[in-house]
Amino acid sequence: MTRQSRRILFIWAVAVFICLSVLVLTLAFGFRYDFQNNRLVKTGSLVIKSNTEAQVFINDKLEGHTSFLSGSFSKKQLLPGIYTVRVQREGYFSWQKEIEVAEGLVSDFSRIVLFSQGQIERTLNDQADILFVNRALHKTAYLGKDALSFYEMDSNQLIYKSESLLFDPATLGIIWGLNGKEALAFDTSRTVYFDLNKKTFRDIGSPKPYHLGTAALNNGRIYFLKPSPKQSVGGKNELISFSVDNLKSIVLSKNLASFLAVGNEVYAVTNPPRQLLKMGWNGENRQILAELGSFVKPV
Repeated sequence: MTRQSRRILFIWAVAVFICLSVLVLTLAFGFRYDFQNNRLVKTGSLVIKSNTEAQVFINDKLEGHTSFLSGSFSKKQLLPGIYTVRVQREGYFSWQKEIEVAEGLVSDFSRIVLFSQGQIERTLNDQADILFVNRALHKTAYLGKDALSFYEMDSNQLIYKSESLLFDPATLGIIWGLNGKEALAFDTSRTVYFDLNKKTFRDIGSPKPYHLGTAALNNGRIYFLKPSPKQSVGGKNELISFSVDNLKSIVLSKNLASFLAVGNEVYAVTNPPRQLLKMGWNGENRQILAELGSFVKPV
C-alpha cells in the first residue's frame, strides 16, 4: 500500500469516525431526523402510569405494558406531534386520549385509572368505597376511605381529589351540576360543594335546610323546594335558590308542587289551580305554558 493510499484511508477513517460521533451524540442528546418535514428535531417523551397493569398502544401499535410493580410506562425519542394513546386491559374500560408530544418535553399522564367493567353506577366495595357515575356528563365520583375523587369517565383522567373528608357511605348522595363543572356531596350530617374547575370545596353544613331529595345545582346555587312557612293542606312549596358563595337564599316562586331543571330553564307545576310554568334560573321571564287539569290546555 502506497503512502498516498494510507493517507486517503486515514482521512476516510477520520471522516467516518467524526460522522459516527456526531450521529451518536445527536441521538444521545435526544435529536432525530424528521423525514416528513426534512429537518433535525429534538424529541419528546411520554410517561404513563395506571392503577393496574395494562397494555399501552400508540397510534394503534402495541408499544409495551405498564410495569407490574410501579404501573408505569415510558416511551422516549418520540418526534413532536399528536399521538393517539390507548391504555387497555381485558375486563376494564380502556383509556384513550390524543396527546401532544413537544420538543424536549415530557408528556406526563401519571394518574390514569382503569375502571372494572363489572362496576355498576353505584358499587359498594368493602363497605367503604363507592362509585357514582353520571353518564350524561361523562363524570364519575369515587369515595375512598378518606377522600372524594372526581374523574372524566371517557378518559378516566383525575379531575380533582379532595382533602380528607369523611362521609357516611350508606347515606352518601351526589348532585351533579348541570354544566358538569361542579358537584354537591351530602350524607345525613354534612353537605359539601365542589368546584371542579377551581379544584376547591366548601362545607356548607347540615343538608336538612336544603331538602336535597329533588334539588338541582347550577353555577354555585342550589335549587330546591321548601315547604312554605304558612303551608296549608295541598302541599304548597317555595322554590328556593341558595348561593354557596354568600350562603344567602332567595325565593323564586311560591305555591309549587314540583320543578324540573332543563338546560337554561326551570319548569314547575303549581298547586291548584294547576299550571305549567317556565322561568329562568333567577326567576326571570316567567311564563305560563299550560293550564293543567284532566287535560292540557295551552296558553
